Amino acid sequence: MEITDEEKALHYLSHIGYYRLSAYMYPLLSIPKEQHLFKQGVTFGKVMFRAYNTDNQLIIDTVLVSYEICR
Repeated sequence: MEITDEEKALHYLSHIGYYRLSAYMYPLLSIPKEQHLFKQGVTFGKVMFRAYNTDNQLIIDTVLVSYEICR
């Protein structure tokens, strides 16, 4: 995995945590995944993009479900 900004990566890892981010990294691993090698072109920025979009989609889905229940 390419890390272009080590300081920013360390910030995210220390505040979010490796284990939480690893769930977003898993689909970006090459097969066999047990080797923990990333596909070519994977960057830390892509991992953070996946995390941000996935979390935002979960929040939107939760709000929509809550709204439908309250209606």
